[in-house]
Amino acid sequence: MTTKDFSKRLNKMLIVFIICQAVCIGLSIFDLSVKNKLQYSMTDESCSSNSFLLVIAPLAVYMSSFFYYRITIRSIKNETVFSIKMKKYFHLLIRKYFLFGGAGILAVVIFMSSAVNFFLIYPIISIISLVSERVTKEKIINALELSYQEISLLEKPDTFLFEIEYNN
Repeated sequence: MTTKDFSKRLNKMLIVFIICQAVCIGLSIFDLSVKNKLQYSMTDESCSSNSFLLVIAPLAVYMSSFFYYRITIRSIKNETVFSIKMKKYFHLLIRKYFLFGGAGILAVVIFMSSAVNFFLIYPIISIISLVSERVTKEKIINALELSYQEISLLEKPDTFLFEIEYNN
């Protein structure tokens, strides 16, 4: 994978995750509105007993993605080989996107089971978070605290970063 492909692939993955979130939200709202089951508060007995867990579960997944990112980025910054650093960062971002998307999908599942509009906040936050995660060279440089030599390698569009391994 070259530096040119690095940002393109990650940004394409972001678009796919955003589209999936939006489709899940749209389908769940459509399904529940057709069935006339939408609720605007959490006072119904179906979700009042578990409301605390329902509110905390997606939030816990979001928070875990932030903590996981912060812990892992520290070890990646200490990596001395540029190609290994970039490969680890690529995989870290993919995992972060999955956690963001997973929290949004979990919230959609909770929304579908409880029919309370409040739970749509989480997938919307997930979409906003994914949009803000768009990969740019400046974000890579700031996140990894690259040296001048590494920055010059990153600036060249045809610099080979790493090979993607496909397991059959």
